[in-house]
Amino acid sequence: MYQRQAGILASSDPRSGRSNVLPVNMAESADTNVLCLPNPEWLPHVLVINGPAADLEAFQRAAAGPGVIPWQRDYSQLEEDWLHRLLAPSPTRRGLTVHAARIAARELRDELEALEMRVANRPEPNVCPFDLNALVPVPFKLLALEPNDPAVLVWLWTHWGTTWMLRDVEILESASGNDVVAAAAGQEILRLRFFAADWTPWRALETIRANWPTLSFTL
Repeated sequence: MYQRQAGILASSDPRSGRSNVLPVNMAESADTNVLCLPNPEWLPHVLVINGPAADLEAFQRAAAGPGVIPWQRDYSQLEEDWLHRLLAPSPTRRGLTVHAARIAARELRDELEALEMRVANRPEPNVCPFDLNALVPVPFKLLALEPNDPAVLVWLWTHWGTTWMLRDVEILESASGNDVVAAAAGQEILRLRFFAADWTPWRALETIRANWPTLSFTL
């Protein structure tokens, strides 16, 4: 999980009846309704996709991905940034010594680099059956930025409707709850369950619906 920036501003979102939380340096961005909490509430969703069998199979191939955004990391720069943050004192703690800060920054870098290398080298890379980045990919020019960069957060909110990747995405084998969709002759149904951060990824779904007009998407 990536930690979001600490400085925040609150603003209201009339659609949800709750407060948004914005990084301070995004307050002057074009989209002032970016909903980005440092510790989001993970909301459960069930998405039912219905359509011709061949089209649904093609969609499943297109939607499968690793379930992570492939950030283009500069690990040396990250280590240097962490070093400066660890050296800086705060109102609640003293800064570390240079020696201790260097050790901690190196350990953070090694842990992140190893984790992302394991993800990249997984024997089954397309383990997520509904990968938003596979269907509505983050532009390559943004992948070189930090996950909490204002430009990244604005893009994710504008194009996905959530600023985090989906979690615990899985295919459901049978209907449950209020799912009353039935497959017509020559058609099939795919049921997906996932958790989204603070909000439904409705903007991504708008794009997906437009790109797959023969399929029906029901949340």
